[in-house]
Amino acid sequence: MNHNKVSVNIMGKTYQVVCPDDQVDDLKQAAHDLDQKLLDIHQQNPHRQQEQTAMMAALNISHELVIVKRQQQESIQTMQRRIQQLQTNIDDALNKQEELLG
Repeated sequence: MNHNKVSVNIMGKTYQVVCPDDQVDDLKQAAHDLDQKLLDIHQQNPHRQQEQTAMMAALNISHELVIVKRQQQESIQTMQRRIQQLQTNIDDALNKQEELLG
């Protein structure tokens, strides 16, 4: 897999990041999202130091990730229950068919 050096701008600073070719667009989107989140936090409290702003952004992003992971786990559990119910319905239908033909 080939890697590219990608330039991203965050809070007015340019950073060089190496990433796989197939992830360049995702990296650029992540950098843009981070930059926007940092800007939003900075605008809410312009007197906050850059380190505090970065920590708040990291905390917010981590919180969002926790929520998404929980939602994903709930979706997986829902799908597993649905699959189990479908398997039960199919088994019941096959058993009834065997009884009728039996």
